[in-house]
Amino acid sequence: MRIIEELEKTLLVLLFGFLLIVFVHFSAVAATFYVSPHGNDLINNGTAEQPFKTIHKALKKIESGDTVVLLSGVYEEELLNVIPSGVSESQVTLITAPEGEQVIIRPKSGYRVITFDKKKYITVSNLTLDGRYVSNDVVKMDASSFITLKNCKIGNIPGGKGNFVQGILINGKSSHCRIIDSEIYNNGSGPHDHGIYIIGDFNLVEHCEIYGNSGCGVHIYNGYSNDELDPVDNVITRCYIHDNGRKDLGRGAGALLTTGIGNKITSCIITHNVHGIFVNYDSRDAEIYFNTVYGNYNNGIFLGPKVYGAVIKNNIFFNNNGGKSDFTIDRSHDLVRSNNSIGSNPMFVDPQNGNFSLRKESPCRSKGVFVGNTSDYHGYSITSQNPDLGALQYLSSDSQIAVPQNIHIVEINLNE
Repeated sequence: MRIIEELEKTLLVLLFGFLLIVFVHFSAVAATFYVSPHGNDLINNGTAEQPFKTIHKALKKIESGDTVVLLSGVYEEELLNVIPSGVSESQVTLITAPEGEQVIIRPKSGYRVITFDKKKYITVSNLTLDGRYVSNDVVKMDASSFITLKNCKIGNIPGGKGNFVQGILINGKSSHCRIIDSEIYNNGSGPHDHGIYIIGDFNLVEHCEIYGNSGCGVHIYNGYSNDELDPVDNVITRCYIHDNGRKDLGRGAGALLTTGIGNKITSCIITHNVHGIFVNYDSRDAEIYFNTVYGNYNNGIFLGPKVYGAVIKNNIFFNNNGGKSDFTIDRSHDLVRSNNSIGSNPMFVDPQNGNFSLRKESPCRSKGVFVGNTSDYHGYSITSQNPDLGALQYLSSDSQIAVPQNIHIVEINLNE
């Protein structure tokens, strides 16, 4: 009898375990809801065949880790902290559009297009976020983490309304947020209006095009009096940063690294900004590697008197301010710089038309040192021994393209 009782207990335990596994499995299956400007919030159920009309309707239905798919069209809605957090990095809440469909979120008025306040594990992808009718920022992340914007277009906020505006504001010590494969463009009208403004830690901007912003393309800076908000270990990599700043005011830069520790800019092409890279205001241990900094209107790179411990290696600085200020140092402290090409022609393939690849005979080939980077601007591998300088490693397919005749070739000096 005791054996039967023990067997019954064992079977009950096994049955309970099985039911628990089934419950966890089905509760973890994410739901997907569809939205279309031609849908209906009153009678449709949010399937692909019966989509909702508004994003807000779908967001009232979803739970953490679910997906909202926006079908082609324009959505005139503000999404102010209404997207629920996801569960984990592997189970994010996803707001997306099908590949190839044009989806625009453009509020008719308001403060911002999308905000995240104390949110985490959310991904927004394949969307255009248009801020032309809002008054503050296009996107704001505040005290949030693991927010990802991927393959998005983010821009057109006008500025000029008495406040500073940003394309993307990563604020309040937001951390581990990622901006990937996106365009950030045409934001603001004044020198304090930037493409991306980061006040946070461990954030990543990768493989983005950042242009036409009236302040800086990327601005890493603690604008508060609290030193605990100094940004730490943010990375800007493999980006094309061009045509940022106000030439009439002499203000703005492709990238500004200030008031923080260990912020990095690597493998970027930085061209036709007011300044290329601007480092100052208690910047500590900044790392600047493998960048191509060309044709900026003032300084290629400026390092001010409140810079401590910056490390600058494997970069190309050429033809900035007509070659008059490729590399400017103003009393910086404990600066480490080596293996840079400064003020000498690197023999690009066709810089006037945006091709900054190196020619076969470029003096910048095999002149670098290992600093840990593994990928150049296009994602090609960087060798650990004697890599090429600049954002683009040499490709043999470019070797037969002639150097434009209007470039003045001078002797390179790698021992600055």
